[in-house]
Amino acid sequence: MPDDAKPATIAAQPQASVEVSAAGQIQDFIFARELSEVYLLLDNVSMSTGKSLPAAPQEGDDETQDLIAQICQIGWPPTGTTADRAQQAAVLLRARDTLNSAAAPATGATIAFTLLVAGEGGGLTGGARRREPAAPSAASVWAPGVGWGEGDAPSRVSLAIMAFPNLRREARRFQTAIPIIVCALFGMFLMTSWLSWDIAVGNSALAEWTKVKASFTQQAADSSANAPAPAAPARPGQPTSQQQQGERDMAFANANLKHWLEFWQVILGGPKDIPCSGACPPDLAADVNEKWAGEILNVLGGAVLPTLYGLLGAGAAVVRTMSARIRESLLSPRHLQLTFVQLTLGALIGGCIGLFVTPSGAPSSAAPGLLGSVPLSASALCFLAGFGVDGVFQALEGLMQRVFNVADPTKKPQT
Repeated sequence: MPDDAKPATIAAQPQASVEVSAAGQIQDFIFARELSEVYLLLDNVSMSTGKSLPAAPQEGDDETQDLIAQICQIGWPPTGTTADRAQQAAVLLRARDTLNSAAAPATGATIAFTLLVAGEGGGLTGGARRREPAAPSAASVWAPGVGWGEGDAPSRVSLAIMAFPNLRREARRFQTAIPIIVCALFGMFLMTSWLSWDIAVGNSALAEWTKVKASFTQQAADSSANAPAPAAPARPGQPTSQQQQGERDMAFANANLKHWLEFWQVILGGPKDIPCSGACPPDLAADVNEKWAGEILNVLGGAVLPTLYGLLGAGAAVVRTMSARIRESLLSPRHLQLTFVQLTLGALIGGCIGLFVTPSGAPSSAAPGLLGSVPLSASALCFLAGFGVDGVFQALEGLMQRVFNVADPTKKPQT
């Protein structure tokens, strides 16, 4: 062999050794993830009342050993020859498939993500109070203390980090979004309650003004039609006539309506000066307040309040669904995006549901509509529509098929 070829051969040996070592570390990392996921699945199945572990094989079966026993025989880290470790990896793959079926509808990924979001000690947030759990690397996957802080015992959260290290960022986003959504819904509830109360006060003031005005107009018409009667002497503190009593009632009703209207005039910018050709009639300002209050109440009660109730109903459904998913270990990263989609659809349906019903809650036509004969108030209907967005869309599809005589695509044509 030439002398110049010897250094190249010697230099190539360390490179090959490094490649073999890196390949072994990658295999150990994959093995650790598979084993951690199997442990999470075993823990979920054993803790759920409606789920059970696979039964041990009976005599005469092809498998000579129980799958659970084979998992327990796997060391941490794995030992033995290459053939032994390959057999252990095959056991883990078969166990993961079997346990995923036993844990259904939960999977290893949803169990790990639920633990990272709301697991023992608060998931990742609880670990952050002590120290950020380190993601295991290929070089130190079997080092003592990997996946948890120094001095801390391994936990389900550390197993979830080891099995799915790529889910930590999504879990932190979910943990940040949950309190924001809850606080926003609580604020929305307070705003909706206040707006409902304010609309009720405005409707009451407008109805009182309309009633007093109509009564005073009728009294004035009756007084002009009949001959005036001699006025009786008035007592101190009492109105001198029925007309003065009506004027006093109108002044009180107009003051109440004007007081309610002041806030919305500041917010929306109501009319400041009323242009008149010559002297303005004495009742013009009161008539303008009446029309302006009626328009504001129509907008608030017909568009703003239904949208808020639809959003509130969708928020209640989101919180309820999220709680059920956490309880059943079914949480996944995509549910955060689905949450915002459901809130948007709830606001949209709540604002548009008034197109299909009258304010009394009855169907808007004689034909069967979305509600049938169920009596509901407009606010309750908007909340219910936001809570059950999917059911409303199904009802809209059924209504569309009846109105436009469209065949149901789910039904096969008869031959």
